[in-house]
Parts: sequence; structure tokens; C-alpha cells
Amino acid sequence: MKNKWLINIIFLLSLVGLMAYKHLVTQEPWAIGMTQVGALSVFLALFYAAALNFSAVRTSIVLFFTEKTSPINLAMFRIFFFGYLFITSHSKEVLWYSQFPQVLKVAPLGMKGLLPLLPINLTFVAVAFALFKTFCFLSLVGWQTRISTIAAAVTGFYILGIPEFYGSVSHYHHLFWFLTIFAASRCSDALSVDAVIRNFRNARQNKSLDLPEPSITYSLPLRFIWILMGIAYFFPGFWKLWSSGNAWIFGDNMLRHMQLVWISFDWLPIVRIDHWPWLCRVAGAGAIIFEISFLFMIFSRRLRYFAAAQGFLFHNFTNLLMRIDFYELQVCYAAFVNWAKFFQWAGRKLFSQNMLVLYDGHCSFCRRTIGFLKVFDVFGRIEYIDLHSSASQDYRKNLKIDQEDLMKDIHGLIGTKIVRGFSVYQNIAGRVPLLWIAYPLMQIGIFHKMGEKIYGNVAAHRTCKLPERKVVSSPNHIISTAILVSLAAILIAGNLTLGFCKIGSGWPFACYPTFSEIAWDRLRTISCEITYPNGNTETVHFQFVKEYTGLYKVVGMVSKIYDTKDLEARDKKFRALWDVFSQTNPELKNASRVRFYFLENYSDPAKWHLNPINKTLAIEFEPNHS
Repeated sequence: MKNKWLINIIFLLSLVGLMAYKHLVTQEPWAIGMTQVGALSVFLALFYAAALNFSAVRTSIVLFFTEKTSPINLAMFRIFFFGYLFITSHSKEVLWYSQFPQVLKVAPLGMKGLLPLLPINLTFVAVAFALFKTFCFLSLVGWQTRISTIAAAVTGFYILGIPEFYGSVSHYHHLFWFLTIFAASRCSDALSVDAVIRNFRNARQNKSLDLPEPSITYSLPLRFIWILMGIAYFFPGFWKLWSSGNAWIFGDNMLRHMQLVWISFDWLPIVRIDHWPWLCRVAGAGAIIFEISFLFMIFSRRLRYFAAAQGFLFHNFTNLLMRIDFYELQVCYAAFVNWAKFFQWAGRKLFSQNMLVLYDGHCSFCRRTIGFLKVFDVFGRIEYIDLHSSASQDYRKNLKIDQEDLMKDIHGLIGTKIVRGFSVYQNIAGRVPLLWIAYPLMQIGIFHKMGEKIYGNVAAHRTCKLPERKVVSSPNHIISTAILVSLAAILIAGNLTLGFCKIGSGWPFACYPTFSEIAWDRLRTISCEITYPNGNTETVHFQFVKEYTGLYKVVGMVSKIYDTKDLEARDKKFRALWDVFSQTNPELKNASRVRFYFLENYSDPAKWHLNPINKTLAIEFEPNHS
């Protein structure tokens, strides 16, 4: 009880101190100051409640980090993650940037010393990109996974980083974070080529063919991924409150930010939510609550799935209203799904009865086959029984099949139905998703006959010999777990530091976009006009860069170049940028004079017809023709 009184006193004194600080020391506007006090009060109240319920909080944290999970859950996220990288990674963007001159490089925070040492040229980038795609594919299928994931993380740091070295930073940093988490994890212990090879070796050595048991070895990587996602969400929500006061909840800040995005894309959504300002305020408050609470909700078994569902809806509504899809983060929600339980549920729904498979455990070929099937039998509706085990005795008596027949052919039991030989594999193919593509072919006459013939030949020539059983020791995962925890600690610390400092222009750590500033009703963008030798003037629309990058990156590059204080260096950079554009779009090579302008436009769609409000010349030069 004394401790509770002490906590109460500390909490009240903290609130009084905050109020005094905001009103007596700082010069913040009244609304923002009060909101900052309110925000800090909320966080203090949360810590206050946590201190009063320290035992329950500690139990939740311990359970969070010690809860075991199936290797299937980590393996499924591996498949989703590397599958996404393999399918969506395109060479055009990185190869385009690789041809940029050295003068246009802008080092993000954390890259100032390293960037000059990185070789960035067309040949080197092309090779590195091909290697990155290859390692992503190998990680996807799970072959030499430890080497493949490490190599994917190394090449990914380089390939994913290249677009970040020119103009605005794009926030897909989590892809690199998760690459490193996978590199330090045992993500290939299920649903992988490595798992098949391991079971083939176990079959030869008469070891267990079962999947590894649920363990924190498979849950910790997922937990660290959840935490990193929570950090990526938390700081945008925190800084909205801290920097914008109550404008996101009681003002028109969300409405203004949406309109700024609309004019940037020259696009309007189907649902014009800006016609209902009160709804924008509700949505703004909801966004802040979601972003701030996500990190805390994942520690609760009941709330973490609610948090994941909220995040999925948040991104899709953002895409609907602001054309910001963030698919590279949405795909990572596969990390929240308990795939093992889902597959068990689906297996019960699809197959009401278990299938028993009786096989010769003294046959190395049979053991390898069963080992392969166990790796991919995610539904768990097949029970594999060694004829030489004590568990098979009752089944052999009930089946009333001669021992000679049982040893000659593999047998299967589904309810009261008995199948043998190739028919067993037909039924197995219908219950193992990896084999579904072969299942319909196995029913067709010619393929069925071929299958029976192949099976007959293998069954007739197989050799049955009990391999010598070797002592099997439990694998020691302490070292790999220590590496994983150390790496995760670095990732978490780096992102917490940049998040608290509100630094978004870093690589590989960064605070994700906050949209925290008080949005103006106008947008500052760029325009470019070229004059031809015949005197004709034309406005350049940078639509041709969409094939390589977004227009926001062009605006970012121009803005960074314009901010260069050395006028001679600035002129050199503008000319270099124009050379890149003219190489991308050969029509621009005919220009005799180039003018870059900064434009000021209304963001409200009702006033777009009045744009531009203001037009200021940034630079004018004659391009070099070589």
C-alpha cells in the first residue's frame, strides 16, 4: 500500500511539473501546449497503471517472449515475405538510379561515411540485383536457407538502399529489418527444401521424421517483427499529437493532408470524405489511437489479433482515401496468423476422417517418402504408422491382411475403406496441398497407369534393411537465439532513437512518415519549362519517370538541390539531373534552355482551377549537348 501512495504522489507531481513547464517555460502555442500536456499525461497514466499492476504486466511480457509456436508459422511468413520480394522487386528503378552521376547522391543519416565507398554503377547493380532475386527465391523455397537469407539481407541492404540515396527517402526500411531477422532465425525447419533434406538424412540414420516441436526458437523472430512494426506505427501517432496539437482530432489537419496527397497525385478518391469534416476528425482521431496503441496491444493475446485486423483495415482505407497502399507492410501481417491452427481447422473441415498409412519402416525408400510427406502435411489429417512398431499391432489385427501383403505394398485406411499401392498415394496427394497440382493428373487413365507401373517397379526392387539407430541429441539453439536477440536489440534501439528524434531521412533506420505538421491549404511543387531552338516553349510533365520512380522523388531531388547553398554546386547538380532526365526521355535532348520553377498550388479540389497561385524561378540554364 505504501508503494501505491508513493506512485500516486510521483504521478501527481509529474502532471503539475508538466503543466508548469508548458505554461511557464516554453513558447508553444496554447492549443499545442495543452495537447502535449494531455498526451504526456496519457502516457504517464499508462505507466502509472502499469506500475500499480506490475505483476500482471510482468506476466504478460514474460508470456509474450516465452510463448512457443509451431515452426510452420515462421515458415509460412518466410514464404509470404520472400515471395513478395521475389515477385515485386523490379530492376528498372535501381538500374535507373545506378546511372545517376555521383554529384546527385545525398547520404541519408547513417550512410554519410559508407555511401562514398559503395560502388554504384550499371554493371555492379545489375549483378547485385540478380543475386538479390536469386537469394530471395532460394529463401522462399528454403534451400541452404541460412546462407540464402544472410546473402539476401546483405544484397538487400545495397539494392533496397540505392533509391534512398537520391532525393526523398521512401519508407520501406522494415523490409531490410525483417531480412536480418530471418537471417538470424531457423525459418527453414518446416515447409522447405532444407527440411526435406534433413528428413532424408534422418530416414537414412533411423531418426525421427516428425517436424520439430513448437518452441520459442520459432516465436521470438515473429515477436521481434511485431515489435518493429509497432515502433513504425507508434512514432507517427505520437508526433501527430506532439507537433500538431489537437488539429488532428478537433481541426482540419487530416482533411488538409488528404487534399495535399490528392493534388500530388492529380487524383480524387471515389469517396469524397472531405465533404464531411466531422468524419475526417473522427478518422484522424482513430488513426492516432491505432498508431499509438498498436505497440501495446500486441503484448496481449486477446488484443494482438484485433490490432492486426485494425492495421489491415487502416492501410486499405488509407489506400482508398489517399492512394497510399503500403503493400510492402500489409504483406507482413502474415506474421500474425497462427497458420498451424488454421491448417488444422481447415484439415478438419476438408477431411472428416483421418487417413492411416501403414508403411515398412525398415525400407529406406519408404522412410524417405514419409519424411518428405511429413514436411508438407500441414493439415495433419494423415497418421503414419510403421508396420514394425508396437502401435501397428492392433491395426494389423483389425485389417485382417496377411503380413506378406502388408510388407509387399503400402496400405491406407480411411474409415472402413482400405486402399493399397498407388491408390494410397492418390489419396495422400488429395490431403497434402503441395501435391494438389498432381492430384487431378493421378486420376486420369494414362497417368494413373504410369503411376501404378512406376510404383510397382519401385516396390519390387526396394530393399528392406533396418538402419543402425544413432543417438540423437536435442539441437542446441542457444547460440542462434543469442544472435537473434542481439540483432533485434540493435534494430529496436536504432528505430527508437530515430523515432524519438523524429528523423525520417535515415537508412537503414528511420522514423516512418508522421504527417505531423500543421497542413497548409497549399502545396509547394515544381514545374519545368523548356525552350527549343525555334523559340517554342513547352512545359515538361514528368510522367515518364513513373516507370522508374514516383514524382515525389523528383520533387525531393529538386528541393534538395535547390537547398544547396553553394550556387556553383547547385547549378552543377541541376545540370546533372537534367542530363539524367534527357537520357530517360530523348525528346528533351532538343531543348536549348531549361527553367525549373517552384509552384504554389491550392490543395482544395474546388480551387484547382485557380492554380498555380505563385510561380517562382528556381534556376535557368542552357543544357549541355554532347
